[in-house]
Amino acid sequence: MKYLLLLISLITLRASAQKLTFIESDAKEKDCVHQIFTTSSGKYVDLKYGSFIRALNYSVGINAVVAVYDHQLNQLFSKPLDATARKMFIAGYTIGDKLILFFSNRENAVQVYELNVEDGTASLVADLVKPTAEDASLTVGPSSDTSHFYVVYKTTHKNEPSSYEGFIIDKQFKIVTKFVASNEEPDKNIDQIKFIVSDDGIFNIIAAVKGSDTKKDFNPFNYTIIQVNASGKVSTGHLTGIPGGLFKNIAWYAVKNDVQFKGFYEMEKSPDFTTVISGVYDGLQRKVTQIKKTELAQKVSVTASLLHYYTLKDNSTVIMLEPSGGTHIDYVPKPNPIGSSFSMQREPATVGVGNLYMIKITANNEIAWVKTIYKNQLEMNFHAFTGSAILPDNNDGFYIFYQDCLKNTDVDDTTPRRVVLPGGKRDGLAVVHISADGKMTKKFQEPSFNHKRYSGVPFSPVFIATEGGNRLIYVSFKHKNMDRSLYHLSAVTVE
Repeated sequence: MKYLLLLISLITLRASAQKLTFIESDAKEKDCVHQIFTTSSGKYVDLKYGSFIRALNYSVGINAVVAVYDHQLNQLFSKPLDATARKMFIAGYTIGDKLILFFSNRENAVQVYELNVEDGTASLVADLVKPTAEDASLTVGPSSDTSHFYVVYKTTHKNEPSSYEGFIIDKQFKIVTKFVASNEEPDKNIDQIKFIVSDDGIFNIIAAVKGSDTKKDFNPFNYTIIQVNASGKVSTGHLTGIPGGLFKNIAWYAVKNDVQFKGFYEMEKSPDFTTVISGVYDGLQRKVTQIKKTELAQKVSVTASLLHYYTLKDNSTVIMLEPSGGTHIDYVPKPNPIGSSFSMQREPATVGVGNLYMIKITANNEIAWVKTIYKNQLEMNFHAFTGSAILPDNNDGFYIFYQDCLKNTDVDDTTPRRVVLPGGKRDGLAVVHISADGKMTKKFQEPSFNHKRYSGVPFSPVFIATEGGNRLIYVSFKHKNMDRSLYHLSAVTVE
């Protein structure tokens, strides 16, 4: 067999009587911007679509490269994706037994391809319209059940509101709705934009408009919702009824014409959030209903940013927040908070990542539990090893993997020792499990990594995929410097 598996370790989490099996492919790949996909056949696809130094620059003819692995991480092949030459990768999704990839051509028109994982070829399934504006930025995203997708072109105008041109496509990749819209405020007055589409194809543009940040008038954000119905009619409303104060880190859900939300609130300037506010924006009546304030039993730092949110089997929601900070230097890929695509963002030279906060909110918008995974991570010159990788299990619990100092054994220690990554002999991979009822345990991999290997090929939580509620596919880096590093595809399975 061409590529041998390296069995890194087999560990037992004694508290839960479950074992974690780690495997790593022997195939070495050059570090790049990439995305990992699972497939219904059990194979994995690693799509490499850019360089850290020449990120997403396809004008010089850089092709995307597709590498396919079997379930045991034997690499079957790695080859250029010729059908998408000189085109830019936008996003990709596994839909049933199909792997669908969205690319844009030189005219910024979206083209949809289906990847054949048996031979690594791609066939064009939809060639969509190009935007009328030449300098528009493109965003693509799915509904929760991937029955609809939005394709949105945003054009920024100096000192004027941004305009949007877009369309909604169905699962046959046919255009079902076209629309044009614009913000009420100039782009300079908007902090961030969020797009969501319901399973019925109702599209929403949510704008966080900058407000006042003074102590006397503390209301940093006001939210505007632009809704596009199935016939393309545009209406604009506001998230009224939210009391004055800081409201951010919001989980948004589109359900027909409603936009449900759950976010974190603090009335006055404070280092911590103490309240969760939930409610529903009714797009037909353009008003907010069912507003509910719930006090947090444990404080959550206002420096934390939204990482993920999940809907569980009982319709409860788990929201995850994590703070980070540093000095900005260059553009590197970062995963979008929600979704399976990546964007290029300015990233700190020194990355510091603190505690991971997990908050479970019931279907009735009550706080079930608040958990803090205490950690203190620092990384220099690169963002590859800080942060957490989350594996939702099949019982509404979660496994959290992150690099930590081996002396930080107490899951309730509020002042953990700092770990400088990628780590050394005194550091290892921590595994925290939180059950559906909020019970939390922490173990390090036992035995710890062979440190001759671990110091050279450590665990990275940046590029991951999950499968079946019991497997996390991730990347192990052999870090040298930007654009010269090597990586292996790796996986951990909960048995």
